[in-house]
Amino acid sequence: SGQGAIQNADLSYNRSSNPAAANSTIVLWATGLGRIAPQVPDGGLTPASNLPAPATQVTVTIGNQPAQIVYQGPAPGAVYGLYQINCVIPAGVPTGNAAVVVSSAGRLSMANLTVAVK
Repeated sequence: SGQGAIQNADLSYNRSSNPAAANSTIVLWATGLGRIAPQVPDGGLTPASNLPAPATQVTVTIGNQPAQIVYQGPAPGAVYGLYQINCVIPAGVPTGNAAVVVSSAGRLSMANLTVAVK
């Protein structure tokens, strides 16, 4: 629980001393979001172009508000299994630590995951 593996729009790490602005795009890093097609061999690298597509839709809420997903899928050039979710912090999210919930195929992210918002 607590601060997630999140980067701000400038790719700096998000934390209470470096919060992201509402309406800005953040990058969430995650695992366990399911299969992709075409499959990448275990231990293989996700191609940097012609990215495989996730088999299930991912949703994100920030501060109990739906976040716009800009990209969801395997992280280009990373080991298969690392997912990248680029999403926009909704405009009405108050400053401070906001709850983040990632959902995919009926599974939810860990409890009490947060992002710092300014």
